[in-house]
Amino acid sequence: MGDGQSIGPLVLDKYPGVYTQDDLNAFENMRGIPAKFNDDLHLSGFRTFWNEAYEFLDSVIQQEHLSPGTAAYNERVRALIESYVLRLDEEFGHLYVEYGKVLR
Repeated sequence: MGDGQSIGPLVLDKYPGVYTQDDLNAFENMRGIPAKFNDDLHLSGFRTFWNEAYEFLDSVIQQEHLSPGTAAYNERVRALIESYVLRLDEEFGHLYVEYGKVLR
């Protein structure tokens, strides 16, 4: 079994200040992925999903004129990312084992 983060480390660079490394490493952010799905989910499913999410998120940031480092930016970005985590779990949750299903 592999594990994956529902919110990956790219957010630390793309959206600085919104999450910390501790947030990403928290148990609640981990998803258990059976080994037979691990490569496909990480290389294809999750990456495609998050690329689309980041594209949408970047457009919202631009449209709403949000500035990194402000409370409004952090709150809006975090809310959108967390809504995407719910969608991620809805789309891929049937493939998780142990911690992904238990926590949601």
